[in-house]
Amino acid sequence: MVEEDYGPRVALAVARELVLFLRRPGGQAQFSTGMALPARGPAPIVALAARFLEDPSGLKSAEGRRIADLADAVNMSERTFLRAFRTATGTTPAKFVEEARIARAKTLLEETRDPLDRVAYEADYGSVDGLLRAFRKAMGITPGDYRSRFGIHRSRS
Repeated sequence: MVEEDYGPRVALAVARELVLFLRRPGGQAQFSTGMALPARGPAPIVALAARFLEDPSGLKSAEGRRIADLADAVNMSERTFLRAFRTATGTTPAKFVEEARIARAKTLLEETRDPLDRVAYEADYGSVDGLLRAFRKAMGITPGDYRSRFGIHRSRS
């Protein structure tokens, strides 16, 4: 009903806010909304997390993804960095980056008609196969199934 009155973008936003499927198939678990920026923690950690969320591949060329490099980027020892990152985000840097990549892929699948190779590239996966494996592991469905359920460009039934 929301989609009929206000269009697919508003319907998607409402569904995501309510953590609902637009059209939920039987037997499927709910999908949660995208990742949120950590509200607590040292400012450099929050800024680093924001950069990961904005572009999961963005740190690759600048600081790399090695813990030592990330710790240096925020002027902390590795041990302090890992402890502060976990406190701020509730997870490890590697898991946070993977979740950010999945969140980026979900956004692209929802909002664009880009082919999967472009989505894989933009979400920092090495290939479509890498995207398929990671997405199925994280979401329990394929990127195509996700797009057909949540994409604003899906055909109306």
